[in-house]
Parts: sequence; structure tokens; C-alpha cells
Amino acid sequence: MNKYYTSLELHKILEMLAAEVSNEYTKEMALSLEPETDVDVVRREVKKTSDAFDLSVKYGTPAFCGFKDVRGSLNRAKSGASLTLRELLDIAQMLYQVRNLSDWYKSCEDIETSIGYLFVSLSPNKYLEDKIKNAIISEDEISDMASPALANIRRK
Repeated sequence: MNKYYTSLELHKILEMLAAEVSNEYTKEMALSLEPETDVDVVRREVKKTSDAFDLSVKYGTPAFCGFKDVRGSLNRAKSGASLTLRELLDIAQMLYQVRNLSDWYKSCEDIETSIGYLFVSLSPNKYLEDKIKNAIISEDEISDMASPALANIRRK
């Protein structure tokens, strides 16, 4: 961090921002921010902030729940690895967050904003979210309804 950032106490501002985020990955992103010097980039980012604020004022702030960074789990699943129940529950929580954000933006009456592309890129998957939530009770327990075979075994 250069001497001007230190004089401005940028690290304190970034720590305040990081305290407001929902997960560790976003916290790392917040702490690594640096001031922008390109005026066009600054205008574009200020417009995004303004649009997000306007949507929040008009439609309320979307709910953000604490969720974990599931990229590692998804990469392992993609390569054929088995996931733990905890990892599957974390993925279900992420799917829930994606669905809620997507639904919230849809309720904003088709207003065009500079951040619309972020919401349009979300891909809710309620089917998978429900399958995980219905199959896993906790990180230590699988539901009898996880599969017909498991239900039969447990009934015997």
C-alpha cells in the first residue's frame, strides 16, 4: 500500500467494508480494493453503486445470508469427487441465495440498470436446492427420504 493510502487510512475503510460482507471470499475482495485512477471506470462504478442504492431505496434491500465460498466443492464435484454433507448443505444455501437475489430483482418491475447484467447472469436451481434440503437433515444426518432404497433399509 503506498504512502497516500496510509495517510488516508484506506486500510481502516477497507476493514469497515469487509466487516459488512457475507463471506470470506468477498471479505478478501473488499480488503484488496485499491483506488481507481481512470475517470471512466470510476464513473461506471459510481453508476453501479447509485443504481444499487436506488433499487434498495425503492424495493428494499435483498436479503443476504452468510454463505460459504463453494467454488472448491463445485470444482471437486465437477472432477467426480464425492462431497460431504456439509459441502452439500453449503451449496444448497448458495442456491437459496441465488434464487432469492434473482426473485428480488424480478420484483423490481423490469427497470434497466447498470447492474442488471449481474442479476440476469444468476441461474437459480430450485429443483437441486430442494433435493439437497430434503435429503440432508444436518451435516451428520441424511433423511429417510434421501432415496427410496434408504427409506426401505431404515423401515426394516
